[in-house]
Amino acid sequence: MSKFNFRKIKNLVKKLSIRISREKFLIPLTLLTIFLLLVTISLSTSQKPKTLTNEDKIIERVQQFEEVTQFKDLPAQTRLLGQKEIEERAKNFPLIYKDLSGEIYEVRFSSQEGGILLLYDAASDKILRTFNLLQWDQ
Repeated sequence: MSKFNFRKIKNLVKKLSIRISREKFLIPLTLLTIFLLLVTISLSTSQKPKTLTNEDKIIERVQQFEEVTQFKDLPAQTRLLGQKEIEERAKNFPLIYKDLSGEIYEVRFSSQEGGILLLYDAASDKILRTFNLLQWDQ
């Protein structure tokens, strides 16, 4: 029979316990690193500056026209009208929508005290028509 070499067994157990403790340490460290990376990515994407929508850009551009200077502090609404919608509206409101073609933006600067309605062609960068809006309670 061979003798047990307790020293070798002790050394083996010691090496094995060091390896296991390293693995126990690496798993939480890896998980912590992944978590911190995800948090960093999340924070960097949520702090991006607000990108302007096409409607915001249209409002900003229209505010630069002289016709709008006295109304630019009023709340603004914009709507893109396609050719089909322009034709439908022209049937009911020919004074406003007759003879328009292409995509036209309808932009309103208004409050209860009145305002202005503009028909703006972004392709040609021109205000095609302007209408004053009266007080709502009249």
